Amino acid sequence: MMKPYKVTIYVYADDEQQVKDLEKAAYEFVNDKYRSGILVTASKLAHALVNYKNNFFVNKFLK
Repeated sequence: MMKPYKVTIYVYADDEQQVKDLEKAAYEFVNDKYRSGILVTASKLAHALVNYKNNFFVNKFLK
């Protein structure tokens, strides 16, 4: 049976507030998906990150 785990990663930010905003957005994303019947699993998220790391639109947005 799956259970929730906490993930810790390093990201670049100008200040602590940006990090708090990221944590809130990530939490809300996972929670919203859960409420709509979708589990954001570690394996699916890892797969998505690998698959989209070279995506033109993702890279353009992140620049």
